[in-house]
Parts: sequence; C-alpha cells; structure tokens
Amino acid sequence: MNQLPGLDQAEERLRSAAASGDFDAAQRAALDYTRAVERTLAGLAPTAAAARIRQAMSAVEAARRQLCVARTRLERRLRAVERRVRFQQTILPTSSWRIEA
Repeated sequence: MNQLPGLDQAEERLRSAAASGDFDAAQRAALDYTRAVERTLAGLAPTAAAARIRQAMSAVEAARRQLCVARTRLERRLRAVERRVRFQQTILPTSSWRIEA
C-alpha cells in the first residue's frame, strides 16, 4: 500500500479497535481515519482520490462487520445470562411459610 504513515496508523487503529470489539475505540478510530483520509485526498488526482475512497470504504466496511460480530457475541452472552436467571428463578422455592415465635 502506498499510504502515508499517519493514514496507515489510523487504519490500523480502526482495524485493531474493531477486532477487539471495543465500540467506543472503534468510533474514535473511525473518525481519526476519516480525517486522515480527507488529508490524504487533498493532494491526490481525481482517479487516485477515487481509489483511496474505495479503499477507505472497504476498511470501514470490514470494521463494521467485525463490530457486528462482536455485538452478536455480546447479545448471545446476555441471552445466556437471561436464561440462567430465569432457570434459577424457576427452581428456587417460593415459600409463603412464616415462622412466628
């Protein structure tokens, strides 16, 4: 890739944040990456700028897919917790017995 070092670093931060499932870090990294792409576009010819935009869109789409997977995993974990809580509530006796002295 013929990218500027700042652009390479911004893209790597985006990929890393998305891969780790860190939604907040991914959002910040996406904004930084967008700014880095904008700075890069300023000095490019139209055809090179169009190619850079396609590459950036591809990187953002890959990050989006990774975050969707992370969200799905999180949802599955929460549903498992919900099932456990419901199960525990059904097996715990609910007694109306009262001991009075």
